[in-house]
Amino acid sequence: MGLGDHVKLTPLLGRSAPGRKSSFERLRFFGNFSSSSSAQKILFAFVLGVAATLMIENVIVALISPSGTSSSSVSLQHADDALPFIVESFDRTDSWVISVRERTPIHEYVNAVREAIQSGDVDATQIPLLHKWESYFTPYHRHLKKFRNKPVVVLEIGVQSGGSALMWRHYFGPRITYVGVDVNPSALQFDNGDWSRIIIGDQADPSFWQHLVATHPEIFGKMGTDASLPTFDVIIDDGGHTMTQQRTTFYKTFFSMLKPGGVYICEDLATSYKSMFGGVREATALFYPQVLEKTMMGLAQQFPDWLNAIFIDGNLAGRKPSILLDNVRGANAFADAAESVSFYPQMVFVEKKLRTEDSSAPPRAAGTLMLGKRKLPYKRAKSWDGVSFPMTTFYDSLNRAIGGVGGV
Repeated sequence: MGLGDHVKLTPLLGRSAPGRKSSFERLRFFGNFSSSSSAQKILFAFVLGVAATLMIENVIVALISPSGTSSSSVSLQHADDALPFIVESFDRTDSWVISVRERTPIHEYVNAVREAIQSGDVDATQIPLLHKWESYFTPYHRHLKKFRNKPVVVLEIGVQSGGSALMWRHYFGPRITYVGVDVNPSALQFDNGDWSRIIIGDQADPSFWQHLVATHPEIFGKMGTDASLPTFDVIIDDGGHTMTQQRTTFYKTFFSMLKPGGVYICEDLATSYKSMFGGVREATALFYPQVLEKTMMGLAQQFPDWLNAIFIDGNLAGRKPSILLDNVRGANAFADAAESVSFYPQMVFVEKKLRTEDSSAPPRAAGTLMLGKRKLPYKRAKSWDGVSFPMTTFYDSLNRAIGGVGGV
């Protein structure tokens, strides 16, 4: 959760340690303008400015509503019934109220943990912090449900406080292998030597990715992983969110480390518009084409063109050499590897093509298919003769001929 790395807005899946003020309590302290110094007022304005701009069209789900806070709270509403989450909305309920269109297993997990905390069955102070945008839950489930209850290897950049590792364990099931990467050595406490493994390293360092599997045989050796083969089914970049980190991680992991059929996720893309992360304000390629070579959103904005590279005249891959790293040739490599690209607020999902079981077989070239010979010319007719084709009768006879194969 990159935004929380820099501006802690509310505790999720865990309270502050005894004797420490909660994040909202600290925020309220700076809000006491009658007794604040000029420096405090400036800092308060900066914190609120960053928080407000990064929360566009999103809300933060708080599992625990700290007592004494002055922020407004609203319940997330489902089509059938209310989900008892608390949404902290900075007294802007008119702007931040949302509707949960889909109750995902992640929503259910969050709800169940919150109820266990409220009933006293679980001590909130002992739960590793989970800090996620609620708006991510539905896209997560939409793209990742195919891996549930199956052997799955998940790479998450950004372990932070360990809460997401528990969430993914619950979501994917007992056959998960979670590999977390973080720059903070304290994250090693979440390595249990079994399904949760932690590696300390800098995601912005290309050499770290190049030698990741080979230098950690204690982790990948147990999986029987060949350092030359893709390792991960799911890669989630929730790390430091700087432009160098995000762009380097994509180039170094998507092409060589994500398995065929795997899913790559980059989160918190709002940082592409923030200078403190190396982003550019008003960083839309419509007005500033240079962001294509600078920000992660700029890189992702090229994915649709790359996906359709074979239809674009000229050497697309060679036009922008500065966006390419090592032997990755942007458009051509992406078109060969990527199946689809999906955008959501602050997120991009890239799904990798699923190859045939015979890895030595070359990928099949895309092409059109023509079935049947009764056709109309590909041009507009001057008129229609008024004779209708017997669609239902013909379909029934056709369906009988094929024995209903593929139908319902």
